[in-house]
Amino acid sequence: MDSSAPDFSQLADQEFHYWQELAYDDPNKRPKANTITARKQRINRLKTHFGSTPIDAISTFDVARYYDTLTSTHEYQKIRGILTSVFQYARTRGLFPDHLVNPGQAAQLKRVAKPTSRKAMEPAQYRAIYHEAPEWLQIAMDLILQTALRQQDIWALRWDQIRDNGLFVIPQKSQTQRRNQQRQSHLCFELDKNHSLTAILNRAAGVKRELEEHYQQAKSCPFIVMRTDIQRIKHSANKNSPFQINRTLAAHALKKARDRAMENTNFFNGLTREQLPAFHGIRKLSLQLMRKAGADDQYLQAIAAHTDFKLTEESYLTPNTTSWQKLGHYDIKLP
Repeated sequence: MDSSAPDFSQLADQEFHYWQELAYDDPNKRPKANTITARKQRINRLKTHFGSTPIDAISTFDVARYYDTLTSTHEYQKIRGILTSVFQYARTRGLFPDHLVNPGQAAQLKRVAKPTSRKAMEPAQYRAIYHEAPEWLQIAMDLILQTALRQQDIWALRWDQIRDNGLFVIPQKSQTQRRNQQRQSHLCFELDKNHSLTAILNRAAGVKRELEEHYQQAKSCPFIVMRTDIQRIKHSANKNSPFQINRTLAAHALKKARDRAMENTNFFNGLTREQLPAFHGIRKLSLQLMRKAGADDQYLQAIAAHTDFKLTEESYLTPNTTSWQKLGHYDIKLP
């Protein structure tokens, strides 16, 4: 061990600067703002733990013990990637001996991560969270309840998807399914048969008109669900509109509303943090209520299906070959 070796904090800062500014030949491919912020937060936690320890004094054992303190597989993967990169950066600068293994890469998580066991959201829990949620989140929750769409599809819903008395949606599909060339799903929610969905869309239209009175940018926003916490609205490079909602913002908003609901009610008693219902729990609740209302397996399969093209691509590239599955027979009411 070289006593003159720089400490972990110094090298972590240097690696972060290199990763953010110098590692990409094309400036357009550099990390987005949210990615930079998340990585910086993780590096700060690592600096708090390893601090002034010389880089070559940190062993695989030390890193493995740190990994064991992490609470999720996702966080472990992110932290492991950062630590591996810091030690690799130190090696390329001649500050970490070649004969030593990379501790970030060599160490593994001791425990076997348990799969997330989130529960379906109960009607009482839905109402409690809904009561604490901002208006845009209430609209989103109601849309999921009536359509059983995944949250990424809710944030992508646009006003031009409403036509011919229907809401036309092609749910987004994962990259794996896209590679497998699975059959696309085309959903048409018939608004004359689903009065609750129509009422939700009318409420969203009212929110849009209200925002347009104060913000010129709101007039060009194409999304049905628009954020309404005006003081915090700002534009970012990865948004099509400053009023657009992404999954991170939505997850934080739902968690805040759920935490307030937990303080004010006993509907969540007995649930661990991993079991607390999230957005997917609303989708489960929706499908369960549809089945209770009489929906058959074919209907449920259609409404829960995946796809691999966005609505605009499908509508304009092959409009004459698309067979839309009409969905509007089950107007969901909470018991």
